[in-house]
Amino acid sequence: KDETCMGCFPIKCGVTMIGIFTLVLAVWLISYNFFELLNDYFAWYYPLIMLGAYLPLFIACSLFVVFFTKDKYSTRSKLMYACILVIVSLILACGWTLFYLWFLYKNDTVYEGINDPAENHYVRYSKKFYMFKELALTIVLCIVYAYFLTVANRYNDVMYPDALAEKDEKKKKEEKKK
Repeated sequence: KDETCMGCFPIKCGVTMIGIFTLVLAVWLISYNFFELLNDYFAWYYPLIMLGAYLPLFIACSLFVVFFTKDKYSTRSKLMYACILVIVSLILACGWTLFYLWFLYKNDTVYEGINDPAENHYVRYSKKFYMFKELALTIVLCIVYAYFLTVANRYNDVMYPDALAEKDEKKKKEEKKK
């Protein structure tokens, strides 16, 4: 087909790269927040709730893995929902971070790291800058996934004739069995 992703890649390649990017993003965010359990400045429940906010991201990853195993209409049509789930997960995580820092975090400085505070291996940010950084990252990723959502929808629409062929094959197989 003549459809492209980002103007230069074939749309199938683009959708595959979206899936790979989603899996890498999930591994990065989940491992990053898992290691926040070792941060002495954050309460123990902060990273646990963050991991809970990433549950839609887990589901989105599973939808992309199912698509990777078999590219058919039923798996392609769920890629749009996977992109929506990623956006929902990012918004939930950002909302929880902003809520925690604004209402529950007592310091004016946010310390990022995992060592003993006496060793001073933490990176320091002002609370406002850290909140801005989290919000900016979330906005950028949501915009990127909104574009990915349109690519996944276009890929599903372009490949719709294949779905009709799949239905015809199923009907032929059923007729042969009868």
